[in-house]
Parts: sequence; C-alpha cells; structure tokens
Amino acid sequence: MLAEVKTLYEDNLRDAPALLRRLADRIERGEKGAGPVVNVVLELDDGSVEVYEMGETSYVLAAIGRLQLGIAHLAAMRAGK
Repeated sequence: MLAEVKTLYEDNLRDAPALLRRLADRIERGEKGAGPVVNVVLELDDGSVEVYEMGETSYVLAAIGRLQLGIAHLAAMRAGK
C-alpha cells in the first residue's frame, strides 16, 4: 500500500514575508475579502515597532480602532472564545 503525502501547512508561521505574500494572494483571489484598508504592525529586532497602513484611507483614529479590534480578537482567541 502506498501512502499519500499531504501538505498540512504551506507556510512557516515564523516566515512573515511568506505569510504576507500568501495573504495578499488570497485577498486578490477574493478568498479573504477586499477590505479597503490593511494595518500591519512590524516588530523590529531591537523591540521597537512600526505601524503601516495601506489602502484607500489614511485616518489615524480609524487605524487605532482597527488595531484595537485586532487586540480584542487576539485576547478572545487566547481565552478560547
């Protein structure tokens, strides 16, 4: 009997550029929706962070709101909700 090999994960979660490329591909194919704005928080080697906003608007308060929603989502995932 021959075994069938299946790929469980195509990305390594430690490979941020590959994950971002795959996310962009999924957005372009319509698999993730085409939200008008994307925020990315990049942690640098020295512990500092950079925040990027890409899309149709560049409104600081809206970015703060989106990032706060992201925090709430991560906290809910951590709590198992």
